[in-house]
Order: sequence, then C-alpha cells, then structure tokens
Amino acid sequence: MLCEGQHDSEFFTHLIGIHGLPKFEVCSVNYVMNGNHGGNSRFRDALDALVAKPGFQQVQKILIAADSDFPAPPGASPRNSFTDVVAQIDSTAPIIGPPRSKFAAPAAPLQKAGSNPSVVVLMVPWPGTPGNLDTMCLTAARNHSNSAFVSCVDSFSQCVGADQWASESARTKMKLRCHLSASWKDDPAISPTYVWSKNTNLVPLTDPVFSSIVGFLRDFPNL
Repeated sequence: MLCEGQHDSEFFTHLIGIHGLPKFEVCSVNYVMNGNHGGNSRFRDALDALVAKPGFQQVQKILIAADSDFPAPPGASPRNSFTDVVAQIDSTAPIIGPPRSKFAAPAAPLQKAGSNPSVVVLMVPWPGTPGNLDTMCLTAARNHSNSAFVSCVDSFSQCVGADQWASESARTKMKLRCHLSASWKDDPAISPTYVWSKNTNLVPLTDPVFSSIVGFLRDFPNL
C-alpha cells in the first residue's frame, strides 16, 4: 500500500492491526523517496523509485491511497484527485523486467488494472465522497466527544475566523488539531500522526466512519 504521507501510513497500519485485516506492506511516498516531502503529487516519483526497492519482484498488487479533496474556492473547478493519480501512473517509467512491463492505471477507483504488479486506487474518505483522511479522523474524534466540547471547538474556529477559510481541507485540519490538543493534556502539541502509536484513543479506529475502508481492505486479496 502506497500512501501520501506518514499520517496516512500510521492510520492504515493501525487500522489493519485493530481490525485483524489481511497483511499489507504499508509505506508512504516520503518513505519510498527517502525524504520529508510526501503528498498526492509525488505518486509517480514514488512508483518509479519503488521498482528499485529490494523485494519488488515479489509484489503482486499495489494499492494507492489518495485523498479526494473535492471542494474548491468559489469560481474554481474542484480538483479531480483520481484523474491526477491516474495521470501520474500513466507517466511512470517502464519497469525493467523480466518481464518488461509498465504500471497500468485503473479506469475507476477500487478497480484492478494490469499485472506484475496490478494497481488499485482507493480514494479517501471513499470514491465520490469529498474530503480526506483528516475529515474522517475529525468525524471519529467528534463522535466520541461530548457535544459541549465539540461546540467549543466550533466556536473557537468561528472566533478566530478559521471557519471563513476558503479551503475546506485547511478548516478540517485546524479543527482536528484543536480537538486533539484540547483533549490530550499530556501533550497538547501531539501530531495527528501519533494519536494511535501513543495509545490515546483520541481517534477511535472502530468508529463507523471507517467501515467502508475496513470492508474493502478485508476483501482486497480477492480483488
């Protein structure tokens, strides 16, 4: 599984473990690239680098997990993240075999394309649903908090004007960080990346918001 960044990698690693899902080799773009910069604009570079990693010849399937992020400022067109991912897959270099091959891009999310290895793309939160991993994490965190606490975070967002930010993604990230900071007195600077490795349960991975992804990953070996 190839994710955008470390937060995504930690999320999927712990989600798989908690639900007893089939084993995946989870890695992020920045890990594959041996750098600090990830994101959904570097899948092509990561795929090209992946073929040089030890053990690549044994890889049968690659699952790319990318954020959907539909909303856009007024007057702008929503960014089609799936189209971007497909374009990156199509622009990867040929894989030196044997056998010589090339990564194939699927026609739609959750569909398999090509072989040796095949490629599947999962859009987060879910194909056709706007948002990203932070959207899901914020929902799970709020579902397990009292309504007064949630209202306080919303009020703070309004008070500082963050609720007027053009980017829905930025608004969500701000609320998630505020929610986590105010919930975890031991380390208010805690990063969303480490909420699971530090056993905080601030973002419960058993929340129903993750059910569709859990079901898909459970059936992935049969795809």
